[in-house]
Amino acid sequence: MMASACRVTGDAPSAISVIELSGRGAIEWIDRNWSPANGQKELKIDSIRYGKLCIDTDVGESIIVCRTAQDRFELHCHGGRIASETILYLKEKNGNPIA
Repeated sequence: MMASACRVTGDAPSAISVIELSGRGAIEWIDRNWSPANGQKELKIDSIRYGKLCIDTDVGESIIVCRTAQDRFELHCHGGRIASETILYLKEKNGNPIA
């Protein structure tokens, strides 16, 4: 099973949207597509890190990544639907299914 992703916040407009990324391959997906602001890639469980998610482009989305378990992450992005839907679309396009 490959990593899956789904939005866990509602559809109503909000300041922040949360996407859960979990399963085998989640850490590899984060490593490939997320650039931490401070340059240190290591994500410990229960750590919160700021950075940029870049998939298929140099332009990225500013996000907060929180590792909640060995193979589970929360991606906190801008709350508009476009940001979260773009991340989910690019996750699917990047060869992994979306839950």
